[in-house]
Amino acid sequence: MSQDRFRLFYQPKVLLANGAHSAFEALLRFIAEDGSVLTPGSFSAALEDESLSRALGDFVMETAIQQARTWTRAGVKFGNIAINLSESQLRSPRFAQQFLDRLAALELPSRLVSVEVTEGVFLSSQADVVTANCRALKEGNVSIAFDDFGTGYASLTHLRDFPVDTIKIDRSFVGGLDKGGSTIAIVNAIVGLGNNLGLDVVAEGVETQAQEEFLSAIGCRFAQGFLFGRPVSAEDAERMLLRPAAYKAA
Repeated sequence: MSQDRFRLFYQPKVLLANGAHSAFEALLRFIAEDGSVLTPGSFSAALEDESLSRALGDFVMETAIQQARTWTRAGVKFGNIAINLSESQLRSPRFAQQFLDRLAALELPSRLVSVEVTEGVFLSSQADVVTANCRALKEGNVSIAFDDFGTGYASLTHLRDFPVDTIKIDRSFVGGLDKGGSTIAIVNAIVGLGNNLGLDVVAEGVETQAQEEFLSAIGCRFAQGFLFGRPVSAEDAERMLLRPAAYKAA
């Protein structure tokens, strides 16, 4: 699997109150020989290799930061770009300082990037190093999201102890809203908890108008999903920003 076939695609995050663009999440994709675009599920086995995982993680970080710099210099208002960090990156004690040093070298304000860390990474065997890196990033004014919240073993104490600014509701919960019952109760609880703790809450995988209306009604501020825009190339993302009325149509 050639590393030069990897690309970053960008999925918009919107403000539910009015559908306005808020930010992007940078998502890794692999371009097959026939031109088809493959998601991480298609190459997850390759990511189990620690050295490859670290290399791809660094590729995502550098490419996203460079894209943020390009848009900033061009005067494109993109909010910020969220970067998914891997366990292999966060296990390095110097990762946070290297990340912040790279932003400084490019003269890129830290508010223009954010990072996302899954429950599994926070709760890994080297959780102390991971948490220390995240604390250092937050001290450097980099916003941190708790990704896939509710799918692992995180407890309420982790929201108190981990340096997070945002909770992302996993798409499995959003997709189950139409089934009612416990899923609705869980989503309600996550949104209420986040709001009470002063954390932003983002719903992932929003695909229907009904889901959007329900989430907005219970106080969820942000969302992303096919209803608002699929992951697209940097060029298409920029065109979407310049034509905000076309967001949902896209």
